[in-house]
Amino acid sequence: MTRGRLDAITRSSAYADAEKDWFVTLQQSTCYWYELIVNPPHFADTKFVAAQLLNDLRNRVEQTLEKRFIYFFASRPKVRFDTTRAPRFEASSKKLVLHLLIGRDKKRRVVKASVPDLEGTPVTPQVEVSERFIRLSCSPEVSRTYPIHDFLQLFNLEVGASTKVHYVGITKDPADRPLSRKHRGITDTLYNVSNEQNDFFIFINLFKVMAHAENLKRGMSFMTANSMTDEIKTDEEGAIVEGALIAYFECQSQQINRDKEHSAFRRNLESIAHANKIRSVAVHMELEHSCEYFTFGSDSVSPSPTHTFVFESIRGDLVLTKLSSESDLLARLHPPGEA
Repeated sequence: MTRGRLDAITRSSAYADAEKDWFVTLQQSTCYWYELIVNPPHFADTKFVAAQLLNDLRNRVEQTLEKRFIYFFASRPKVRFDTTRAPRFEASSKKLVLHLLIGRDKKRRVVKASVPDLEGTPVTPQVEVSERFIRLSCSPEVSRTYPIHDFLQLFNLEVGASTKVHYVGITKDPADRPLSRKHRGITDTLYNVSNEQNDFFIFINLFKVMAHAENLKRGMSFMTANSMTDEIKTDEEGAIVEGALIAYFECQSQQINRDKEHSAFRRNLESIAHANKIRSVAVHMELEHSCEYFTFGSDSVSPSPTHTFVFESIRGDLVLTKLSSESDLLARLHPPGEA
């Protein structure tokens, strides 16, 4: 593990004496359809596959720059393939035409996808659909089967919906706690949100924490990853990122612990401000290559593919500033005329 290998920076007086701001960005986000955890198909152990992938991810993270995983329990309008209407390929474009049913009312929607071969050339394989799965067969020996939500993500097909976050949590082992059917966050969500109208998802997220420091007296500037300096240890780093996201999304299912969560987050901000001169925590959530599954919103936040905000503890109060873009945030971190 290479976490903290640049810790000598934190022992430099030029860095230690500098006022700092945290800049937190979303490195990666992967979603798992909860339906395949609790109700896997007969032909594949999808819960085992998801756990394997998450164990591999955890091992890779632990072997490099150890971090904590932030997870969301979320919902989207239910989507199923319309099995009463056969898939077809358009003659001119060779695009695959599929019919979908959306939500409780099963509103019909048509989507079109270009299916490429390994060289990127559009092909017209044999297509079979059930309500939850699609199978593409280029030959009797070569076929690919996708859950409907994986297919929509892979081909970046839009159904005009966003993802509603219901719970924000943290874990060291994403294959265990978030996938557990005994987890209160998911049970509360399943109880309070319509199963007829919605599908449910677990999003596993990794965030990158950078410390921006300016020592104007010495004319020095630093931009360092906290995981490389280990200035703030792993658990506290994770708790601060989790606290910021809980306080930002203000999910209804977490209101029962709202005061406790906010107090813990505020104390963490006060602690790093006092001990490390870290005066703010800024978060920018946006994936470089995204689709509408990563357009997040909540009970309190409008859905958007981009979320940019800053938290500070000012005279004992937790202060949130929402910004419209990453450029606005960078301008805040680097004011005009700053040395």
